[in-house]
Amino acid sequence: MVVWLFYKEQLFYTFDPVDAQAAGMLVRRYYLGIVAAISLTVVANLQTWAFC
Repeated sequence: MVVWLFYKEQLFYTFDPVDAQAAGMLVRRYYLGIVAAISLTVVANLQTWAFC
């Protein structure tokens, strides 16, 4: 749901973080959000593989 809501901002930050920061976006928040989402995905998959 979060990816759907902030798709344009994430796309802008992903391809050009310097311009995103110059445009006034809080790039640190987007960075931490992306890292948190990836981390949660990895942890969920590790837990899934533990039960196999």
